[in-house]
Amino acid sequence: MRTPLIAALACTMLAACASNEVEKPMTNQGETMHFKNLDRSEDMKLTRDELPNDHELFLAFEAHDTNGDGSISEHEFGEYLQDLPD
Repeated sequence: MRTPLIAALACTMLAACASNEVEKPMTNQGETMHFKNLDRSEDMKLTRDELPNDHELFLAFEAHDTNGDGSISEHEFGEYLQDLPD
């Protein structure tokens, strides 16, 4: 009985992560999951190459790359998410 519900929930979560519209995750685990979904190279940093061109973070990349190293760390990503409206 629970399998269809779990599958539906998983599909909903994945669809939200695949969207270019960013919703603020409700938990730290949600932040980590969203970061890891974007981090295709799995090197714990996001580069512009890993983001869709119309993604909000791509469009404001320099503003959120606070240390200027050309990538967004998980910490910088968390700060970006905190700046999103509720």
